[in-house]
Amino acid sequence: MNRSDLDRGIINIGNLYRFNRKIEKLQRNEPVTIAFIGGSITQDCNTTTHELCYAYRVYDWFLRQFPSCKIKYINAGIGATGSDFGMARVEEDVLSYNPDIIFAEFSVNDVNNYFYKETFEQFIRKILIHKCEPALFMFNNVFYDSGYNAQEVHNEIGLYYDLPIVSMKDSVYEEILLGKFESKNITTDNLHPNNTGHGLLADVIINLLEIIIDKCREGNVETSYIIKEKYFTSDKYCNIKRYRNEIFLSCKTVSSNCLLDDSEQYGVKDCFKKGIIFDSNNAMLETELEFKGLFVQYKRYCDRKAPKCNLYIDEKLVDVLDGNFDEDWGDCLYMKFIAEYADNKTHKLKFEIEQFDSIINDRFYLVSVITY
Repeated sequence: MNRSDLDRGIINIGNLYRFNRKIEKLQRNEPVTIAFIGGSITQDCNTTTHELCYAYRVYDWFLRQFPSCKIKYINAGIGATGSDFGMARVEEDVLSYNPDIIFAEFSVNDVNNYFYKETFEQFIRKILIHKCEPALFMFNNVFYDSGYNAQEVHNEIGLYYDLPIVSMKDSVYEEILLGKFESKNITTDNLHPNNTGHGLLADVIINLLEIIIDKCREGNVETSYIIKEKYFTSDKYCNIKRYRNEIFLSCKTVSSNCLLDDSEQYGVKDCFKKGIIFDSNNAMLETELEFKGLFVQYKRYCDRKAPKCNLYIDEKLVDVLDGNFDEDWGDCLYMKFIAEYADNKTHKLKFEIEQFDSIINDRFYLVSVITY
């Protein structure tokens, strides 16, 4: 792709005050941390080695631009997750490292609707208000057969906060529509880029980064960045909290035939850790939590041999959590919206396994409970 093709992907250059401060750190050869958060494409799905995914290529570009600077790389991509989980985990998985620059993408895992406009805004705000004041760069991936993504709602948020934004829909996908190349050459499933596709994704991002660095070096940047006081959508999720196996530490929690998974977690990709294992018939966990709204996150097994778990709120059956996954690409870290109430108050939660049958050989795995 030539420069004009790459420029087509620029949605917004954005307010560069924060970027300028981080570029100045790089120019002074101070340590800098660069983080990437998103779904399976960020994680590196469909590349032959991690070093060929777009995230590592962008990181490598920074290394080549600033060879004397110590730059730390964080990849917080988790497949099949969106900004609803992103807003709950960004503190632990990214912001806890006090990153200088963050690249964010959830456009193919989120849906183009108001719910994901709200969750994406909370995800963005949590990054922007953090004490380390990171420079934030967002971009939109795309389904290469249909051109579908959530960039309409995502970019409303990005433009509201005046962030740098690029789009694969307006660049790479447009090249496919123009007949300059076929989607099969850059992706095997019309979603996850192959090595070549990841290279194009990195090129679109780096193209805007080069413009940003030129503007910073020229001093052609804003002298401040003020975070919008008013939400574009709502502050519904501003108090979102994730509980994993620390639920067991509560004196109000009782259980039977449940195990606390305290095995070591090796990075964010090792996502089925620190949860609760229901490992036999009639396994049960009861706890009390204060919330207005509730999500539950659990493991769905692609071998389809998992039990189901009944979920009760205040003694009422509200959902049945099916531990079986109808895809075959791997086990799924599944997050499900359960309920929302008019007021914030204490509720009694009960998770109870249905009867195991003869074909079941996997346990039900409760990854976390997420409240707001």
